[in-house]
Amino acid sequence: MGKRITNVSSSSDQAVNSLRSQMLILLESFNGVVIFATNLHENYDSAFESRILRHIKFELPDKDIRLKIIKKMIPSKAPIDREVFDDEYLMSLSEIIDGFSPREIKNTILEVCISSIQKNAKMDRKLFDEVFSKSKEKFEQLKAKSKAKKDNLSSQIKDNLDNKNYNVQTEDGKYVDAKDIDDSSDKCNENNDNLNDEKNV
Repeated sequence: MGKRITNVSSSSDQAVNSLRSQMLILLESFNGVVIFATNLHENYDSAFESRILRHIKFELPDKDIRLKIIKKMIPSKAPIDREVFDDEYLMSLSEIIDGFSPREIKNTILEVCISSIQKNAKMDRKLFDEVFSKSKEKFEQLKAKSKAKKDNLSSQIKDNLDNKNYNVQTEDGKYVDAKDIDDSSDKCNENNDNLNDEKNV
């Protein structure tokens, strides 16, 4: 559903474009409701965007919703210490994992179960605290890496723009180095300046 490939260079590109066209035809002929889910709606091709009536944004769960998800995800038949089920304690776990998505909460609960088996340890508060804290630490590290990657990419894009290190597609579909275009436009400007000077003289 991403933007169509304009510069088709292989059979796979052509196949992807054909698949998109088929999906659009099927959407037109379908009488029901279609729901698309994505984290990258800005990447949708405009042809799909024009067929989407509403965008519904789902925010990350707050601490109360995280608490409910934790309760729901804890296996009912697992040999878990009763103290773990105290609401105040579960709320403290919810606060540790601020910023987690439901999937990440589920994975953290599963990690508790796996750690219990691997370490032959009781599923008590100590184990929950340990696993939840490690999950949060890993989460923060991934977040920091992602931010550094975005910052680096932004810096590279800025440098490329400043140094005119990119190609521009012309009306006939060919790609031309931006430096060449700028050079030619600079020459035109110089010629215009010279003509103006001559007229002034």
